Amino acid sequence: MLKPINVLGGFYTDDTLPFANQDTVNYIPEIAQVSDGARNVAILKTVPANRAITLSNWDTGATQAHLVVDNTLYLVVDGALFKVNFGEASASMIPATGTKTVVFGTGRCYMNYMQNGTGYDISIYSGQNGYVFNTTNNTLTQIPDFLGSIACGFLDQYMIGLRPDGTFWFTSDVGDASKFSTFDTYSSEASPDILVGLAVTTREVWVFNRSTTEIFYNAGQQFQRNNGSIIQRGCIANNSIQVVSGNPVWLGDDSRIYMANGYQAQAISTPAIEAELSKSADLSNCHSYQWESRGHVVYCLTMNDGMTFCYDMATQIWHRRESFLSKNSNAWAVVRVANNQYFIDRNTSNLYLFDWDYYKDDDAFNTLVCKRRTQYYHTNSQWMRCNVLELIMNTGDVPPNTTSEVLLRYSDDSGRNWSNYRKVSLGATGEYAKDVRFYNLGRTKNRLFEIITSGNSRREIITASMELT
Repeated sequence: MLKPINVLGGFYTDDTLPFANQDTVNYIPEIAQVSDGARNVAILKTVPANRAITLSNWDTGATQAHLVVDNTLYLVVDGALFKVNFGEASASMIPATGTKTVVFGTGRCYMNYMQNGTGYDISIYSGQNGYVFNTTNNTLTQIPDFLGSIACGFLDQYMIGLRPDGTFWFTSDVGDASKFSTFDTYSSEASPDILVGLAVTTREVWVFNRSTTEIFYNAGQQFQRNNGSIIQRGCIANNSIQVVSGNPVWLGDDSRIYMANGYQAQAISTPAIEAELSKSADLSNCHSYQWESRGHVVYCLTMNDGMTFCYDMATQIWHRRESFLSKNSNAWAVVRVANNQYFIDRNTSNLYLFDWDYYKDDDAFNTLVCKRRTQYYHTNSQWMRCNVLELIMNTGDVPPNTTSEVLLRYSDDSGRNWSNYRKVSLGATGEYAKDVRFYNLGRTKNRLFEIITSGNSRREIITASMELT
């Protein structure tokens, strides 16, 4: 007799494999929002995929910065500032000043903006210089005597930056993005360590040092530190800092991921994720982005030499994101322009529609591969025979003349060795009652399953059942 088992969950691959070896890639756990009536309390849904759009006049250099201002996307690519015009499933890249002007070098840049009359002044900071782009007259003006910045914030009509050497942070003159005074500089007062990054939220400036974090507020003529809000936790990676739903999230100096809870640093990473982070040769180069859609609010952290881990604030469950033939995500950012969300590729600056109803990755030839490696199934070290495993999935919801499949393999030694893959179809178009069953899976004392799905169709995993003797 088939009995229900739980195959859902997030990432938790412990460095002691017999303890836990769970993984969830390109699936995102979602909790049912009804108290009864749903087939299960949760579901694994495919993450929004990247639907290719037609790009014209596109500069395919690495992305250096992005900013959305009044429903207009600006990109720094190949050392120059561009404006993106969108059409129906298309986009074109136009030099912001009319001609391509290369002034920002090759490193990462930082952008923010303030209103100026009926238009905006966009500040673009690199590690060496700073410029202001005026959206009314499309002019790009270098800021005099500006020594570079590794952050760009805005608060109360002040532009805010941070010196690349980490000695101090600074503000512009009020209401003027192009003027800075040596008197408007601030150092780390509570601890003498180097400044790493900053974030602006709820009318406060969070200044992340190597071993502490301090919060400042606008006291009128200058910014002052909130003396009751010194956090004894620093930041190891400037580009790990995001403000998610008003709360700063960052990679701490102890290689744990934190989210602010008031003026406290609350760890949200698990020991399993922290073990993976420890394998990176240089965590200071981590990159982060966030996205929000259909009730999910997700913070993503990518190691250049490792994985991309994604934390959903809605469920507090981690999953992983992988681009095609890569162990991490190619995402620079996910941005909203008008009614659409777009994925920006960090390696090429290419744009894609961020689409829940698309199941390829980047283009028609790259499959979005989803994986779930389950929890262990055992009967307290007693032998059991697995006669049938049934997956309850969204079957038959495939376009005509296409095929989607489920691959299954299993391990009896905690994932060190695996069986051959078995394959079952998700059914033809309209075959909604298709059974997804795997038979005669052998004897075991401790079983671990890995489920892989691909194809141009929906393939959510809802629940499972197993027959044991």
